[in-house]
Amino acid sequence: MFGVNAASEKFQKAVSHMLTGLPGVINISDDIIVYGQSKQEHNKNLNSVFQRLAECGACLNRDKCKIAQPEVVYFGHIFSAQGISREPAKINDIKTTEVPIDASAVRSFLGLTQYVSRFIPNYASITSPLRELTKKEVKFEWSDECNQAFEQLKRTLTNETTVTDRQLQPICGDR
Repeated sequence: MFGVNAASEKFQKAVSHMLTGLPGVINISDDIIVYGQSKQEHNKNLNSVFQRLAECGACLNRDKCKIAQPEVVYFGHIFSAQGISREPAKINDIKTTEVPIDASAVRSFLGLTQYVSRFIPNYASITSPLRELTKKEVKFEWSDECNQAFEQLKRTLTNETTVTDRQLQPICGDR
C-alpha cells in the first residue's frame, strides 16, 4: 500500500474494527451514523459508541459532530424517520444526463445510477442492454431497447421515493 489511499484505507479499517459489534451503527469512510428505533435506543447506542471510542483512545472533532439530527445526508442518501430517500442533487444529475454516445458514457451513467439501485426493482434486468454495451467485444450501437432502459432508469430515479425500513429488511439481512 502506498500514499494517501493506503492511509485512509487503514484508518477506515481501524474505525470499523473499533465499532464492531455495536448495535445501531453505520460506518463509511470517516463518518459514523448512530441510529435507533426510539430516542432512548438512539441515546443508548450513541453512548456505546462514545464509550468504545474512548476505550480505544480515539477522539472526535466536536465541530464535525451532529447529534440527534432529524435527517442525515450520507453518501447520496437522506436518512430520516420516514426511511431513506435520494439526495436531490443526485436526482438532478440523473435528470440532466444526455443519451450516452459511447461505452464510456454508458459506464458513467451506470455508475451514477448504481448508488441508488436498491430503489429500483429489477435494476439488473433493466440495465442489461446498457451493460451489454460496455463489453469490449460488443460494438456500440444505441438501440431502441437501450433507449427504453435509459429512459426507464431516468424516469424511475427522478420520481420522489422514500424507502422505509420495512422495505429494506431483505437488503439489510439480519436486522
